[in-house]
Amino acid sequence: MKMLVKGQRVLRPAESFSSKSNSENPELYGIFPYRFYGVGRPDLDLARATYDLRNHRHNAGWSQDSIQAACLGMGDEAAHLVAARAAQPLPDGYRFPAMWGPNFDWIPDQDHGNNILTTVQNLLLQSDGRRLFLLPAWPKNWNATFKLHAPYQTIIGAPFKMASWPISKLPQSFAVRIHGQSAANIVGRQRALCRSDNPRRTTVFSHIIFSFNKELHFLKKRGN
Repeated sequence: MKMLVKGQRVLRPAESFSSKSNSENPELYGIFPYRFYGVGRPDLDLARATYDLRNHRHNAGWSQDSIQAACLGMGDEAAHLVAARAAQPLPDGYRFPAMWGPNFDWIPDQDHGNNILTTVQNLLLQSDGRRLFLLPAWPKNWNATFKLHAPYQTIIGAPFKMASWPISKLPQSFAVRIHGQSAANIVGRQRALCRSDNPRRTTVFSHIIFSFNKELHFLKKRGN
């Protein structure tokens, strides 16, 4: 629910509660995993303010701060957290990589690694209904080659070097496949209609929207 806290409109898990245990931030569950708030959705500023005022700030194990930052398009914050998480040293006595822990629970801590993967995927690609958001929070100085599965049997991917782009330019090309068919080859456009090559097939995504960690300015201008 929405409430005023210290003069700031934020989300709260309940109007009132007598006690709180553990170190979770239930007010942020509407960002992840339930995705009521985030990139391309209403009240993005409200959700970001809630994140900024969260009580518990963790970056290990099952804590979801990095994922929630990525879902909110906060690229620099999410990149800092996920890089620090990946750099966590291995516990004594373990020789294999990715044996993080114990953090909150045990070794190996699967939650720790799963949070890294989920954060990176949300930095690269998010969706809302029939809209895809490419690079909604990807750091400006990170390079990537990716191929990800989106809803509606869609596969989307591209290799690119972010550090070499002027801020106003996009990658050379994104390859988009829907239901196993080539749907679009998008070159240098912030917003592209996604149509199927097969005229009998219903379009599954209304738009593919490039945000490039630019605070969604162009989305606001277009009223989406």
